[in-house]
Amino acid sequence: MRSSNFRNLRTTYHHPSLTWKIRRALVEGIGPSYDKDRDEVGRYGRLVVAHTHFEKPERVRMLYRFFRDQSRQETQREFFQTLLIQVDPTAGLWRDENAQTLEQEMKKEGVIVASSASNLADLVQELIDLPENKILHSSLQLMDPEEDYAKRISESRRIKLNGARVIRNFASRAGFTVPQDEFISGAISERLYELLKEKGYSFPEGLHSGCDVARSRPNMELVALVVIRPDGNPTYIFPKDLLEGTELFYEFNKYRSGQAHMEDGLVTSEVFKYHGENTIFIPRRYSKRGEFDKVIIKYMPQLDRPRDMFLEWFGTELICDCHYSRDFRNREDRTGPKMLRYARVCDAHARAALLWVSSELGQLESPHMVYPTAEAIRLLDKIRYNWHNAKESGEGAFNLVVNKAIQMLEYQRLFQGKPIDSNLVLKPLYTCLERAA
Repeated sequence: MRSSNFRNLRTTYHHPSLTWKIRRALVEGIGPSYDKDRDEVGRYGRLVVAHTHFEKPERVRMLYRFFRDQSRQETQREFFQTLLIQVDPTAGLWRDENAQTLEQEMKKEGVIVASSASNLADLVQELIDLPENKILHSSLQLMDPEEDYAKRISESRRIKLNGARVIRNFASRAGFTVPQDEFISGAISERLYELLKEKGYSFPEGLHSGCDVARSRPNMELVALVVIRPDGNPTYIFPKDLLEGTELFYEFNKYRSGQAHMEDGLVTSEVFKYHGENTIFIPRRYSKRGEFDKVIIKYMPQLDRPRDMFLEWFGTELICDCHYSRDFRNREDRTGPKMLRYARVCDAHARAALLWVSSELGQLESPHMVYPTAEAIRLLDKIRYNWHNAKESGEGAFNLVVNKAIQMLEYQRLFQGKPIDSNLVLKPLYTCLERAA
């Protein structure tokens, strides 16, 4: 996640417009990362001058020099920060222009590049390869118009982390075999349950195997990962929410420290040992400070007893009161005469709540925990700030792009078992400033 000021929630959590993305790309383009093409750097500088109301165009040349001289930043930090504020994509110094006219000009100047992708996999590869001073413009129809994504996630579009295919993948990696009769009508037998507990089938292992299975099915349109709880109801996991929930936790833990809290007092190992249900208040995104999303965690695994409790995550239930999670709970997945009721979703707030509780318990490095890599965060930022799709740009399309990356990249490139450095999650708006973060 990138921001010019993480203490400003309005500019940190927002849905950037194409104009915003163009302005950021122009300033990004005068950074030292692109010095191999001096002509292009110069062209970006001229475009910044042309599209701003700088009374003194040499201010852009000064910013160019500041980007390359860290010692100059230190000695003139106040003036440098003033320049950054003036070229912020939301600043009033930018000219108020017609968005369509600006888009056409940026295409001619090579700031916006046309995607040649004919499918989702090609699009993801283009994003992986895309320099961060460019905006990829695509016109793909990403979502099947015949599929009701809002009301149903069909079996063919989801992968069960405690299903036969995924568990067999784990068994293969762990060096044991699972007989076919260990799955009774899709459920796990008691004998297999004990074997998985013995072998350490934690949530990170389930996610690893789920990603392996997704990668083995490149033609599948993956919409969600799912855990079927002991009561037969599903908890849906969208990889994008795993990443965004991590960003939210790092943001409020660093910039809004002390605001997250539990309803009934302090978080202790005794509380989570004996209480089956706990309510956590998480600082809300896209809002004023002091507002919270309420997350109920039922049956959270005991993080300090991982070997005995490895499979408790099968039964963990997460309930958030945000509109996204509430709307998801109203969905019903009907298959013949059966109806899967009480669908839950591990949304970004629930993910952040789990991380916060783990932090309070001193268990962020528990074998139950998993974190995105720096590469995963960088790809998420490119999707957010360097991609514009003419036909679809909502959460559904965003999900599909992240999921396709899951199907294309090795698990180790996207997830890791140890906490990620906060400077790799909460990054300045321009890549050349990351070294100074």
